[in-house]
This record gives sequence, C-alpha cells and structure tokens, in this order.
Amino acid sequence: MSRCRGHTLIELLLALALGAALIGTALTLYAQGRSALRGADAVAQLAEQARYAFATLEADVQMAGYYGLTARGSDFRFLQGGDVAAASSVTALRQGLPELGALNAAAQACGLQFALDLATPLQAANNRYAAGVDATAACAAHPAAMPLADTLTIRRAATPPVAAQPGRLQLLVDRSDPARRFVLDDGVLPPDAAPAPGRLELHDLVTRFYYVATEADGMAGVPALRVKSLTRIAGRPGFLDTEVMAGIEDLQVELAIDGGYVAPEALPPARAVRGVRLWLRVRSAVPETPDTDTRSWSYADVSYTPLGAARRFRRQVFCHVITLRNAPA
Repeated sequence: MSRCRGHTLIELLLALALGAALIGTALTLYAQGRSALRGADAVAQLAEQARYAFATLEADVQMAGYYGLTARGSDFRFLQGGDVAAASSVTALRQGLPELGALNAAAQACGLQFALDLATPLQAANNRYAAGVDATAACAAHPAAMPLADTLTIRRAATPPVAAQPGRLQLLVDRSDPARRFVLDDGVLPPDAAPAPGRLELHDLVTRFYYVATEADGMAGVPALRVKSLTRIAGRPGFLDTEVMAGIEDLQVELAIDGGYVAPEALPPARAVRGVRLWLRVRSAVPETPDTDTRSWSYADVSYTPLGAARRFRRQVFCHVITLRNAPA
C-alpha cells in the first residue's frame, strides 16, 4: 500500500502567512477605497453647497438695478400719502443724508437710506462687516460676523407687478415719465396713478445684504452665509436675517468695471459696475482624522493657511463670475 503524506508544519505556516498577507492587503485596499469614497463624497458635498449659495447670489446680482420699467435708480423720490407735491428730492434717497423722518426706524436699521439708495444697485465692503452709514445694533451680524469676510448688498425690484400694500416699501414706476417714479411705504398712490401693465406698475423693493456668520443655525462652530432681507414685519418695513447656506466660511467680492476687476474700496467714482467676481470658501461640518487640509489658500486678496484644529476640516474654494443684466449702457 502507498503511504499518504500530509503538509509539513513549515508548509502550513507558510500558507497561513500568505493567506494573512492577502487578507491584510484586501482589508487595506477596502479601507483605502472607503476613505477615498468618503473623501469624494465630502468634496461633492462642498461643491453642492457652493452651487446652492452661488445660485442664490446669482439670482439677486443679475437683477441688481432692475426697478420694474426702468434701470435708472436715481429717478426715484420718496412719497407718502400720495402727495406728489410733497415728495422728497431725488437726492434725498442717497445713503448718509439726513434721515427720512416719516420712514419706519426698522427700515433704517442697516443705515440711513441704506434700503433706499437705488442709485447704487450693488455695493460691497472689503474684508469687513459693513452695512450703511449710522447702522444700528439691530443690523448686527447673527451671532457674529466672520473676520475678514466681505459683504455684498444688492437693490432691485421684485419681478412681478403687485398691488399696493401698506407697510412694505414699494416702487411706483412710470415707463415714460421719470418724474413719476416713487418709493412708498404706505400703499397710497397719487390720485391719477392707476396701474397699467407695461406703462405704470408697482413692484416690491428688494434690498439684500449678504455676509458670513461665525455659526450656522443649530450647528455650533460651523460658519454660514446669511442675508438680511428687506421685508414687511409686523405691518411695517424692516430687515429679516436668515441663513442661506451652512459651511460657507468666507465670501470675497471683486467688482467688474470697464477694464477689469477692482476691490470694493478701489471702485473709481462714477464708474458703473457691470458684474462681480465672487469667491466662496466652503468647509465641511464634521472634522476628520488625520488632518485633511494642510494647504495654503490664495484667492482674491486673501492668503489663508488653516492651523491647529482647523486643519481637520475639509475645504474647497470656488469662484464664480456674474454679470449684471441692468448695468448702465
């Protein structure tokens, strides 16, 4: 009878070692694949947050300077009680001038005539939180402004014509007569002002002030893009502060003029703004281990290097250019 031979101890140990190595390699590849997938998902999430924020900003920026049937914001006067003879001068709606005493104080919270300066359809502040002249504590950031982030303000009319509504700032626009373009807050039209589509229309005034806050709603330590929007509060004009998108930790703005881009404070006098170039730095909400962001970010006039615990958050910088549809010719 032939003798049956089994494997030697050395052969068994070698087989076990090879099997363990293969299993270890497979587990390592699996872990690396999972990590890469999580990283790709996180980057995709950051891109989606940026797309949403840009879409919100773009809808406003493109329409800045649209005032219904005109793009000439410098034509408007403040009207109350329908008394055209007592309407303000066209210059009275510029920022920093004496307060319009008849206007609700809440509408002036972000600065004197800040909501009404239709001659300035778009304005920005560089590396600081800045609304209008003599802004009050009621216009403070919620809960605090992110240091060195820019702010952006747009003024325009809501697209559809509306009916007169007391307690809301509205624009009465005559297409053919610049002398019959008014801002009113009491819903009272002049006796001879019967709205007619395409000739004489009433539109809600939209003034929005975008900034970056240190914390998102219900998410401690996570920054967010926020906006103060002119609306109707308790039957009177005022600003409502709401969150646009969590995870935005920086907003940078450059203004497009004929010949290139300039920082907000470098805008030459009387030069028309034709568009904006925006940067958003978007950060993940959940820290990762080990450090995932050890880069230095340079964009606009910003040079940013995360330090310490900030390196554990994944981030990306996104840029988008938006052209104003109603820029002066």
